[in-house]
Amino acid sequence: MSSELEALTLLLGDDELARALHDAPGGWRDLSAAEITFVIDARGQRQRLFALQRLAQPHRTLNPQQVTTPAMVAEIYADRLGDLMTERMVAIALDGRRHVLAEVEVARGGRHGMVLTAADVLRPMIRAGAAAFILAHNHPSGSPEPSPDDIQMTTVLEAAADIVGVPLLDHVVV
Repeated sequence: MSSELEALTLLLGDDELARALHDAPGGWRDLSAAEITFVIDARGQRQRLFALQRLAQPHRTLNPQQVTTPAMVAEIYADRLGDLMTERMVAIALDGRRHVLAEVEVARGGRHGMVLTAADVLRPMIRAGAAAFILAHNHPSGSPEPSPDDIQMTTVLEAAADIVGVPLLDHVVV
């Protein structure tokens, strides 16, 4: 059990609820009030989670380094995601000078793919105050070549991101 999951369990006093929140796409930090209300019935628990979210924002797991090339992203995320047996996608929020503001896991999938929407990616990027963002995800097969689904998803995300004014700069597969 991860230390984050243990902390959620301890603070909420409910193993099932803690696991559901921990495993939510994008993570519990990025759940909206409506999503929290849907998952949690008891008002006291809702207030606890809102307080936890306030304490955790912004979610910074990387040094605020400048990200300037796809190779830099690939190097960082190959170590983190490369050996996983299931697909994971991380969105990296950047400021106007391409310094990292936040890193958010926006999707988890199986061995052969994952499902996500533009909202799953853009909501946490907007919350982080991103001027732009980069996506990184792994292929459990080890192939860094984008699949047809990856290309289609990137095209859809680029269009949605441009509409909301937070452009997708790159999508790196490791």
